[in-house]
Amino acid sequence: MNYYILRNYYKKSYGIILLLRPVNILITFISVFIGAWVGGNIYPLEKLFYACLSAALICGGGNVLNDYFDAESDMINKPNRPIPSGIICKLDALIFWIIISIIGFSISFFISLNGVFIAATAVILLFLYSSFIKNTILIGNIIISFLTGLAFIYGGEAVGNIEGAYIPAIFAFLFHFGREIIKDAEDIEGDSAAKLCTFPIKYGIKKSIYFVTAVFVFLSLLTLYPYLFLEYSLVYLLIVVFGVDLTIFYVIYLLFKNPDKYSLRRVNNILKGDMLIGLLALYLK
Repeated sequence: MNYYILRNYYKKSYGIILLLRPVNILITFISVFIGAWVGGNIYPLEKLFYACLSAALICGGGNVLNDYFDAESDMINKPNRPIPSGIICKLDALIFWIIISIIGFSISFFISLNGVFIAATAVILLFLYSSFIKNTILIGNIIISFLTGLAFIYGGEAVGNIEGAYIPAIFAFLFHFGREIIKDAEDIEGDSAAKLCTFPIKYGIKKSIYFVTAVFVFLSLLTLYPYLFLEYSLVYLLIVVFGVDLTIFYVIYLLFKNPDKYSLRRVNNILKGDMLIGLLALYLK
Protein backbone atom coordinates (compact mmCIF):
# COMPACT_ATOMS: atom_id res chain seq x y z
CA MET A 1 0.00 0.00 0.00
CA ASN A 2 2.78 2.40 0.94
CA TYR A 3 4.49 1.62 -2.38
CA TYR A 4 1.47 2.77 -4.38
CA ILE A 5 1.08 5.92 -2.27
CA LEU A 6 4.75 6.77 -2.79
CA ARG A 7 4.54 6.00 -6.50
CA ASN A 8 1.50 8.25 -6.88
CA TYR A 9 3.28 11.02 -4.96
CA TYR A 10 6.32 10.91 -7.24
CA LYS A 11 4.10 10.71 -10.30
CA LYS A 12 2.19 13.84 -9.28
CA SER A 13 5.41 15.65 -8.35
CA TYR A 14 6.80 14.88 -11.80
CA GLY A 15 3.54 16.08 -13.35
CA ILE A 16 3.80 19.39 -11.50
CA ILE A 17 7.37 19.85 -12.72
CA LEU A 18 6.20 19.26 -16.29
CA LEU A 19 3.38 21.78 -15.83
CA LEU A 20 5.84 24.41 -14.63
CA ARG A 21 8.07 23.92 -17.71
CA PRO A 22 11.47 24.27 -15.96
CA VAL A 23 13.34 25.38 -19.09
CA ASN A 24 10.95 28.31 -19.56
CA ILE A 25 11.32 29.22 -15.89
CA LEU A 26 15.11 29.13 -16.16
CA ILE A 27 15.05 31.34 -19.26
CA THR A 28 12.79 33.81 -17.45
CA PHE A 29 15.07 33.85 -14.39
CA ILE A 30 18.13 34.52 -16.58
CA SER A 31 16.26 37.14 -18.64
CA VAL A 32 15.49 39.20 -15.54
CA PHE A 33 19.15 39.04 -14.53
CA ILE A 34 20.27 40.06 -18.04
CA GLY A 35 17.84 42.98 -17.94
CA ALA A 36 19.87 44.38 -15.05
CA TRP A 37 23.25 43.24 -16.37
CA VAL A 38 23.08 45.02 -19.74
CA GLY A 39 22.55 48.30 -17.90
CA GLY A 40 25.90 47.84 -16.19
CA ASN A 41 24.59 47.31 -12.67
CA ILE A 42 23.33 44.29 -10.69
CA TYR A 43 23.06 46.03 -7.32
CA PRO A 44 21.25 45.91 -4.96
CA LEU A 45 21.78 42.21 -5.55
CA GLU A 46 19.02 41.09 -3.18
CA LYS A 47 16.41 43.10 -5.10
CA LEU A 48 17.59 41.59 -8.35
CA PHE A 49 17.31 38.10 -6.86
CA TYR A 50 13.77 38.87 -5.67
CA ALA A 51 12.88 40.02 -9.19
CA CYS A 52 14.36 36.87 -10.75
CA LEU A 53 12.52 34.63 -8.29
CA SER A 54 9.25 36.55 -8.58
CA ALA A 55 9.31 36.42 -12.38
CA ALA A 56 10.21 32.72 -12.40
CA LEU A 57 7.26 31.87 -10.13
CA ILE A 58 4.82 34.02 -12.09
CA CYS A 59 6.06 32.43 -15.32
CA GLY A 60 5.64 28.96 -13.83
CA GLY A 61 2.13 29.86 -12.72
CA GLY A 62 1.30 31.10 -16.20
CA ASN A 63 2.50 27.82 -17.68
CA VAL A 64 0.29 25.86 -15.29
CA LEU A 65 -2.73 28.03 -16.06
CA ASN A 66 -2.13 27.70 -19.79
CA ASP A 67 -2.21 23.90 -19.50
CA TYR A 68 -5.38 24.17 -17.42
CA PHE A 69 -7.23 26.03 -20.18
CA ASP A 70 -5.57 24.00 -22.96
CA ALA A 71 -6.71 20.65 -21.53
CA GLU A 72 -9.21 20.08 -24.37
CA SER A 73 -6.93 20.94 -27.29
CA ASP A 74 -4.00 19.12 -25.66
CA MET A 75 -5.99 15.88 -25.87
CA ILE A 76 -5.03 16.08 -29.56
CA ASN A 77 -1.94 18.31 -29.64
CA LYS A 78 -0.08 17.01 -26.58
CA PRO A 79 -1.89 14.02 -25.05
CA ASN A 80 1.11 13.17 -22.86
CA ARG A 81 0.96 16.47 -20.97
CA PRO A 82 0.11 16.07 -17.24
CA ILE A 83 -3.56 17.14 -17.41
CA PRO A 84 -4.80 15.26 -20.52
CA SER A 85 -2.80 12.18 -19.48
CA GLY A 86 -4.52 12.20 -16.07
CA ILE A 87 -1.38 12.67 -13.96
CA ILE A 88 -2.69 15.99 -12.61
CA CYS A 89 -6.37 16.91 -12.34
CA LYS A 90 -7.54 20.34 -13.46
CA LEU A 91 -8.55 21.44 -9.95
CA ASP A 92 -5.09 20.66 -8.55
CA ALA A 93 -3.51 22.61 -11.40
CA LEU A 94 -5.76 25.61 -10.74
CA ILE A 95 -4.97 25.61 -7.01
CA PHE A 96 -1.25 25.32 -7.74
CA TRP A 97 -1.44 28.29 -10.13
CA ILE A 98 -3.13 30.42 -7.47
CA ILE A 99 -0.52 29.54 -4.83
CA ILE A 100 2.63 30.17 -6.85
CA SER A 101 1.20 33.28 -8.54
CA ILE A 102 0.39 34.80 -5.15
CA ILE A 103 3.88 33.97 -3.89
CA GLY A 104 5.50 35.39 -7.02
CA PHE A 105 3.45 38.57 -6.83
CA SER A 106 4.05 38.98 -3.08
CA ILE A 107 7.81 38.89 -3.57
CA SER A 108 7.54 41.96 -5.81
CA PHE A 109 6.79 44.08 -2.72
CA PHE A 110 10.46 43.67 -1.77
CA ILE A 111 11.53 45.35 -5.03
CA SER A 112 9.68 48.63 -5.59
CA LEU A 113 6.25 50.08 -6.30
CA ASN A 114 6.97 49.86 -10.02
CA GLY A 115 8.03 46.27 -9.47
CA VAL A 116 4.66 45.53 -7.88
CA PHE A 117 2.94 47.09 -10.89
CA ILE A 118 5.02 45.00 -13.32
CA ALA A 119 4.32 41.78 -11.40
CA ALA A 120 0.60 42.53 -11.17
CA THR A 121 0.50 43.31 -14.89
CA ALA A 122 2.16 39.97 -15.68
CA VAL A 123 -0.23 37.94 -13.51
CA ILE A 124 -3.32 39.69 -14.91
CA LEU A 125 -2.20 39.41 -18.54
CA LEU A 126 -1.32 35.73 -18.14
CA PHE A 127 -4.79 35.06 -16.76
CA LEU A 128 -6.51 37.06 -19.50
CA TYR A 129 -4.39 35.39 -22.17
CA SER A 130 -5.11 31.83 -21.06
CA SER A 131 -8.79 32.34 -20.28
CA PHE A 132 -9.99 34.75 -22.97
CA ILE A 133 -7.46 36.33 -25.30
CA LYS A 134 -5.71 33.21 -26.55
CA ASN A 135 -8.66 32.62 -28.87
CA THR A 136 -7.85 35.73 -30.89
CA ILE A 137 -5.71 36.42 -33.92
CA LEU A 138 -2.29 37.86 -32.97
CA ILE A 139 -3.44 39.61 -29.77
CA GLY A 140 -2.56 36.60 -27.64
CA ASN A 141 0.79 36.28 -29.41
CA ILE A 142 1.49 39.96 -28.76
CA ILE A 143 0.68 39.59 -25.06
CA ILE A 144 3.05 36.64 -24.55
CA SER A 145 5.77 38.42 -26.54
CA PHE A 146 5.25 41.56 -24.47
CA LEU A 147 5.58 39.56 -21.24
CA THR A 148 8.86 37.98 -22.34
CA GLY A 149 10.22 41.46 -22.99
CA LEU A 150 8.82 42.66 -19.68
CA ALA A 151 11.08 40.18 -17.85
CA PHE A 152 14.10 42.27 -18.90
CA ILE A 153 12.36 45.47 -17.81
CA TYR A 154 11.64 43.84 -14.45
CA GLY A 155 15.36 43.21 -14.00
CA GLY A 156 16.21 46.78 -14.94
CA GLU A 157 13.61 48.10 -12.50
CA ALA A 158 15.07 46.01 -9.67
CA VAL A 159 18.40 47.85 -9.96
CA GLY A 160 16.97 51.23 -10.97
CA ASN A 161 18.00 51.22 -14.64
CA ILE A 162 15.12 50.36 -16.95
CA GLU A 163 16.65 52.17 -19.94
CA GLY A 164 19.41 49.59 -20.32
CA ALA A 165 16.83 46.81 -20.61
CA TYR A 166 14.95 48.24 -23.60
CA ILE A 167 17.15 46.66 -26.29
CA PRO A 168 16.95 43.05 -25.01
CA ALA A 169 13.24 43.57 -24.31
CA ILE A 170 12.63 44.52 -27.95
CA PHE A 171 14.69 41.56 -29.16
CA ALA A 172 12.74 39.21 -26.89
CA PHE A 173 9.42 40.61 -28.09
CA LEU A 174 10.20 40.04 -31.77
CA PHE A 175 11.81 36.63 -31.21
CA HIS A 176 8.87 35.30 -29.23
CA PHE A 177 6.32 36.91 -31.54
CA GLY A 178 7.63 34.78 -34.39
CA ARG A 179 8.00 31.71 -32.21
CA GLU A 180 4.46 31.98 -30.83
CA ILE A 181 3.01 31.90 -34.33
CA ILE A 182 5.10 28.81 -35.11
CA LYS A 183 3.75 27.18 -31.95
CA ASP A 184 0.22 28.00 -33.09
CA ALA A 185 0.99 26.40 -36.44
CA GLU A 186 2.21 23.28 -34.64
CA ASP A 187 -1.01 23.13 -32.60
CA ILE A 188 -3.35 23.84 -35.51
CA GLU A 189 -5.07 20.44 -35.41
CA GLY A 190 -6.05 20.52 -31.74
CA ASP A 191 -6.80 24.24 -31.78
CA SER A 192 -9.18 23.76 -34.72
CA ALA A 193 -10.96 20.95 -32.86
CA ALA A 194 -11.28 23.23 -29.82
CA LYS A 195 -12.71 25.95 -32.13
CA LEU A 196 -9.89 28.41 -31.44
CA CYS A 197 -9.04 31.10 -33.97
CA THR A 198 -5.29 31.61 -34.30
CA PHE A 199 -3.32 33.22 -37.12
CA PRO A 200 -2.41 29.87 -38.78
CA ILE A 201 -6.03 28.67 -38.56
CA LYS A 202 -7.34 31.88 -40.11
CA TYR A 203 -4.71 32.41 -42.82
CA GLY A 204 -3.06 29.00 -43.22
CA ILE A 205 0.42 27.61 -42.66
CA LYS A 206 1.98 29.14 -45.79
CA LYS A 207 1.02 32.73 -45.00
CA SER A 208 2.04 32.17 -41.39
CA ILE A 209 5.53 31.14 -42.52
CA TYR A 210 5.87 34.26 -44.67
CA PHE A 211 4.77 36.39 -41.73
CA VAL A 212 7.22 34.72 -39.34
CA THR A 213 10.00 35.10 -41.92
CA ALA A 214 9.39 38.86 -42.11
CA VAL A 215 9.51 39.15 -38.31
CA PHE A 216 12.69 37.08 -38.02
CA VAL A 217 14.52 38.89 -40.84
CA PHE A 218 13.69 42.24 -39.22
CA LEU A 219 14.92 40.91 -35.87
CA SER A 220 18.18 39.67 -37.40
CA LEU A 221 18.87 43.09 -38.90
CA LEU A 222 18.00 44.76 -35.60
CA THR A 223 20.48 42.62 -33.65
CA LEU A 224 23.28 44.52 -35.42
CA TYR A 225 22.11 47.86 -34.01
CA PRO A 226 23.71 47.56 -30.52
CA TYR A 227 27.13 46.82 -32.04
CA LEU A 228 26.90 49.62 -34.60
CA PHE A 229 25.42 52.33 -32.38
CA LEU A 230 25.59 51.32 -28.70
CA GLU A 231 29.18 50.09 -28.40
CA TYR A 232 28.29 46.46 -27.77
CA SER A 233 31.40 44.29 -28.06
CA LEU A 234 32.78 42.34 -31.00
CA VAL A 235 32.13 39.18 -28.97
CA TYR A 236 28.43 40.11 -28.89
CA LEU A 237 28.44 40.62 -32.66
CA LEU A 238 30.11 37.28 -33.39
CA ILE A 239 27.77 35.32 -31.12
CA VAL A 240 24.65 37.06 -32.35
CA VAL A 241 25.54 36.71 -36.05
CA PHE A 242 26.95 33.17 -36.08
CA GLY A 243 24.82 31.88 -33.22
CA VAL A 244 21.45 33.62 -33.03
CA ASP A 245 20.96 34.94 -36.56
CA LEU A 246 22.41 31.93 -38.36
CA THR A 247 20.07 29.70 -36.37
CA ILE A 248 17.12 31.92 -37.24
CA PHE A 249 17.86 31.63 -40.97
CA TYR A 250 18.26 27.87 -40.60
CA VAL A 251 14.83 27.81 -38.95
CA ILE A 252 13.37 29.79 -41.85
CA TYR A 253 14.86 27.23 -44.24
CA LEU A 254 13.27 24.37 -42.28
CA LEU A 255 9.89 26.12 -42.25
CA PHE A 256 9.81 26.41 -46.03
CA LYS A 257 11.26 22.94 -46.57
CA ASN A 258 8.68 20.92 -44.66
CA PRO A 259 6.17 22.69 -42.39
CA ASP A 260 4.50 19.59 -40.97
CA LYS A 261 3.69 19.14 -37.27
CA TYR A 262 6.89 17.29 -36.40
CA SER A 263 9.12 19.75 -38.25
CA LEU A 264 7.39 22.64 -36.51
CA ARG A 265 8.00 20.97 -33.15
CA ARG A 266 11.66 20.57 -34.07
CA VAL A 267 11.84 24.24 -35.06
CA ASN A 268 10.38 25.29 -31.72
CA ASN A 269 12.97 23.24 -29.86
CA ILE A 270 15.76 24.79 -31.93
CA LEU A 271 14.45 28.27 -31.17
CA LYS A 272 14.35 27.50 -27.46
CA GLY A 273 18.08 26.74 -27.62
CA ASP A 274 18.60 29.89 -29.68
CA MET A 275 17.13 31.92 -26.81
CA LEU A 276 19.97 30.76 -24.56
CA ILE A 277 22.53 31.73 -27.21
CA GLY A 278 20.93 35.17 -27.39
CA LEU A 279 21.11 35.56 -23.61
CA LEU A 280 24.79 34.58 -23.73
CA ALA A 281 25.43 37.24 -26.40
CA LEU A 282 23.79 39.87 -24.19
CA TYR A 283 25.76 38.73 -21.16
CA LEU A 284 29.04 39.14 -23.08
CA LYS A 285 28.01 42.42 -24.68
